[in-house]
Amino acid sequence: MPNPLALYDTAALRELERRAREVAGIDETTLMRRAGQAAWRCLLEHWPEARRVVVLCGPGNNGGDGWVLAKHALDSGRDIRVVQAAGCEPRTPLARTMSREYRDAGGRVEVFDGVLPDADVIVDALLGIGGDRSPEGEFAR
Repeated sequence: MPNPLALYDTAALRELERRAREVAGIDETTLMRRAGQAAWRCLLEHWPEARRVVVLCGPGNNGGDGWVLAKHALDSGRDIRVVQAAGCEPRTPLARTMSREYRDAGGRVEVFDGVLPDADVIVDALLGIGGDRSPEGEFAR
């Protein structure tokens, strides 16, 4: 029986994002907010009882999606923690915006110390669709 989930390679995902921007006129901020919200809804669907959520955020736009999810978790009253590798503050303008919104709402951020906090669910928002090289620095650990 075929898998009912549609899977896309990197080129196809980039094309879908391009079409969303250019054909449908959806700006990148809205796309990121929708991605983070969709991930949050997926988490709730699969783990509705999860109270403690840890989000591992990388410095790029995949991390930005994680910041959006973290803000939804925070707004819902969950015990939410964002964990970053040392020196891996958000580097893209969008990720910085989403990080700031999470922090401004009172969200906690921790630097990874080798041990993850206890959690019901851990969300990986470290590396995105363009992962075409080996992890470096703290990510390689």
